[in-house]
Amino acid sequence: RKEIIALDITDIASWSVGDSNLAAVSNANGSKGWLTTLNAGATTINVQYMGTTGSTNLTVSAVNLTGITVTPDVATVAPGQNVNFTAMGDFDDGSTFNITWFVTWNSSDLTIADVSNAWWSWGQATGFAAGTTTITATEGTIVGSADLTVQ
Repeated sequence: RKEIIALDITDIASWSVGDSNLAAVSNANGSKGWLTTLNAGATTINVQYMGTTGSTNLTVSAVNLTGITVTPDVATVAPGQNVNFTAMGDFDDGSTFNITWFVTWNSSDLTIADVSNAWWSWGQATGFAAGTTTITATEGTIVGSADLTVQ
């Protein structure tokens, strides 16, 4: 009897893309396998591990970001506590996608709270002092916002 064990090899495999004009895939520690699309078109994403290869097709469509919705839209924390915000992108083809990792996060008042742009904690806000601040998620000229109250 053979036992089949599934192993996530994302962080130890080697990644490549068929057409580097359309997409890029990372081989850097901490972001292996992360894909960045560059242009519209079709290509393949390839992975290799211990002499075995696999691939999948990727089609990149040209869509435009039309809005950003930040949730929760209102949050309350105590000083020293965290809350995780999520940014959902609205696109001109009617689709939505979680873009939390692609936006730039800001707080309107850094004395009240700050929000992280670090890859391991994107969108995580930390309260510092009592008050209300606006948390924004920005991509280009598109901005979404939420209120964070620290009490």
